[in-house]
Amino acid sequence: MNAIIATALTKRYSAPRTSWAAKTTGFIGGVADVSFQVQRSGALAIIGRNGAGKSTLLRMLAGLSQPSSGDLQIVGRRGCLLELGAGFVEEWSGSENARNTLTLLGMSPSDASRAMVFAADFSELGHFLDQPVRIYSAGMRLRLAYSLVIAAHPEVIIADEVLGVGDEAFQRKCSHHVLQFLKDGGTMVLATHNLYLAERLCQTAIWLDAGTVRAQGNCHEVTKAYRAHLECADASDVEAVSGTGADADPLIWIDGQPRRGATLQFSMPLRIVVGAKDRARIEVRRPNGTLVLSAESLGVGTSEIAHPWLLPGQYFVRLVGQGDRVLDEIPINCVGERRELGTVYLEHQWT
Repeated sequence: MNAIIATALTKRYSAPRTSWAAKTTGFIGGVADVSFQVQRSGALAIIGRNGAGKSTLLRMLAGLSQPSSGDLQIVGRRGCLLELGAGFVEEWSGSENARNTLTLLGMSPSDASRAMVFAADFSELGHFLDQPVRIYSAGMRLRLAYSLVIAAHPEVIIADEVLGVGDEAFQRKCSHHVLQFLKDGGTMVLATHNLYLAERLCQTAIWLDAGTVRAQGNCHEVTKAYRAHLECADASDVEAVSGTGADADPLIWIDGQPRRGATLQFSMPLRIVVGAKDRARIEVRRPNGTLVLSAESLGVGTSEIAHPWLLPGQYFVRLVGQGDRVLDEIPINCVGERRELGTVYLEHQWT
């Protein structure tokens, strides 16, 4: 049975009459002709670059925005993990904001009381629930807001980067909750830039590009196509920024592949060849800047990282000189069937 049926959903935004967009298309932004179905206990990932239309589509699914045309049917109570904490009153305590939120969700006093107990336990805010939210950190606000949404026990969750909530420990807690929610028959639509999270949680995916569907279907197939697209784009960006174009001498190679970007199979060693004569350091980083490895380069030579292995995902290998100047940089894509969350794989065995 389908929990969500979307047919030709389109959202148009009016543009000023004098704008180029208005003269040529009549509208700017939005999404056009998006159709999909999500079965009960299923999960759909929405992927794409910033500005692709993911948030526009989510707002329509959440009921916060009406489509310009098309049809949308959702069966079950919705829980929306969008713009968490945006409606909190600054001078009210966390508990007062919680009660107000649950009342606005239409919960009866008895149900709201039970939800309050759940939210207090899940958020782990303790005595801070009695303090005004104006003193809360961003992470504390997100903890409270997330806990209140799931305390209402929705049947369908509409989420934007659902696991980017609070600190690392709380993110793991949210991850476990989402997995149990889906196992218990819940339905989810998740917009995310974390492709491996999408693959772990979702069976199907939609790749949005400039408001239209570029690809949809099996999640692994769609993310594979999107990764290939990103790899080409990122490789071009790196050449433009680092100056290691066709006429420049590359200083680092990955298994003989300079500049273009390399593909590394999971469980294979990362072999970095350095052509710089002076001392420098090798860095391996995630696209968001997270440092995975920093090792000294003693000059021309080879560095081989055999274990622990990089988990599938996107990385950048940099050669950094004095004054933190980036001398060269190569994007690499690690591929494989592993689906653990994280950066490196540590050998383990369950007994």
